[in-house]
Amino acid sequence: MPAPSLREIEQLLTDLWLNENVRAQFLHDQTNTSLLSKQIDRDGVELYASLLQFGQQDLMSSIYPLSAKLLKHKWESTVASYFRRHPAKHYHLNEAGRRFREYLREDQPHLLKTYPFAPELADYEWIEMEVLEKNINACKQPNLVLNQPDHFMKYSPVLNPVLILRKYSYSISKIAHQLEIDKSLRGLTRPAISYVVCYRDPETNRATFLDLSELPFEIIQALIDAPHSYAELAKLTISRLPTAPESSVAQFLDINETFQKLNVFIGSAPVDA
Repeated sequence: MPAPSLREIEQLLTDLWLNENVRAQFLHDQTNTSLLSKQIDRDGVELYASLLQFGQQDLMSSIYPLSAKLLKHKWESTVASYFRRHPAKHYHLNEAGRRFREYLREDQPHLLKTYPFAPELADYEWIEMEVLEKNINACKQPNLVLNQPDHFMKYSPVLNPVLILRKYSYSISKIAHQLEIDKSLRGLTRPAISYVVCYRDPETNRATFLDLSELPFEIIQALIDAPHSYAELAKLTISRLPTAPESSVAQFLDINETFQKLNVFIGSAPVDA
C-alpha cells in the first residue's frame, strides 16, 4: 500500500479538526485499517479539534458580540458552520471573520426568516473592528473660519481618512443598542433605511458610530467620491432642501461645524492641495 501524500494527510487532518461529522465517524469507526488512519492519534484529534473550536468561537464572539447575543443558542453551531464554509486563509487572525456577513446572507436562509437584519448587524460590528485596525493616521489640520467669500471656493473640508460610510435597510444602530442593553427588539425588525458613519477619532483613537440623516450622508459620500469645495457642498445642500438658499447654506454650515467638532472632518485644506 503506497504511503499517503502530504496533500492527503493535510486534507484528512483538516476534515477531522474542522468537520464534526467526519471526526465523529472517524473516532467511532474502529474498522478503518488504512495506513493513514492507523497513524493518527485519536486523542490528539479530539484535543486539537477542541482547541481550534474554542479559538474560533472566542475570535468570532470578540468581533461579533451582538450577533452572538442575537443568535443565542444557535451561535456556536453557526460559527462552526461558517468556518467549514470559509476556513481561515490569512495569517492575521481577525481576517478569518471578514466574510461572516456574506455567509449569513447567502448560506443561512433559515436564519434570515427570523432575523432578516442579521447580515447588516454583522457588517455594523465588522466595520468597527476594521476602523480600529486600519493602518492610517488621521492628522488634524487647521480648521478654516469661513468668513470670506473666496474661502468657500478655494477650500474644502478634510474628511477623516479612517472612516466607513454605510446605508442600511434596517435601523441597525438602534438594534445594536437594544442588544447591548439586553432589551427587546420589538418594532425594530421591519425595514427602515438608516445612515451610519463609523470613524476613528484622532483624539481618542476609538471607533465612533454616528447616525446620520440623508443630507449629511450625501455630503460625506460626495467627499469620498471626489474633492469638493465648501461652495460645491453648499450648492449640493441647496439642491436637496426645499428651503431658501440662505437657509440651506446656514444648515450646511451647521453640518460642517458639527462634523469638525466630532472629527468626521479634521480641518480644511485648499481644494487643489
